[in-house]
Amino acid sequence: MASAKTREIWLMRTELNQPFTETVPAEFTWHTFNPNKDEAEFLAANADAFADHPEQGLWDETDLLNRLAEPWFVPADFFLLRDKAGGIAGFVWVKINIERMVPDAEIYLIGLVHKYQLKGMGKALLAHGLNHIYQQGFNEAIIYVDAPNTPALSLYQKHGFRHISTQIVPIEKKRD
Repeated sequence: MASAKTREIWLMRTELNQPFTETVPAEFTWHTFNPNKDEAEFLAANADAFADHPEQGLWDETDLLNRLAEPWFVPADFFLLRDKAGGIAGFVWVKINIERMVPDAEIYLIGLVHKYQLKGMGKALLAHGLNHIYQQGFNEAIIYVDAPNTPALSLYQKHGFRHISTQIVPIEKKRD
């Protein structure tokens, strides 16, 4: 069990046998992340979506740029869901790990800004990411999730994700 200075993270896996059908309402549109344009807006949306998370909501420009510099980063794997006003409503970032001995695909980051949480849109975000993974030829996907995040665990389990392992990790960044 995690302490105040650690997090309990579950690795979960699901099989992908066919595309998922959940879609977002018509007033929302999908866009791929545009480096050198979307960073500040994404960081604001990420901070809002993860306002209560001990680390994720604290990402700054350096944290994001470090991830964008990773060899696995491909802009076409990072999706922004925009509302009718053009603002970021949510995001799903897929990480394709082709450099591993056995390549795998991961839902690296998924989130909705508070305004759109608990309205069923998380299903569409997850489906979009899983469909992207499926279209890349993978028959399974993984995701890491904080064990206390009951709404996320429920969503993932409804999409076939099963608990594989548990890690206890230190909290690197903390809210004051």
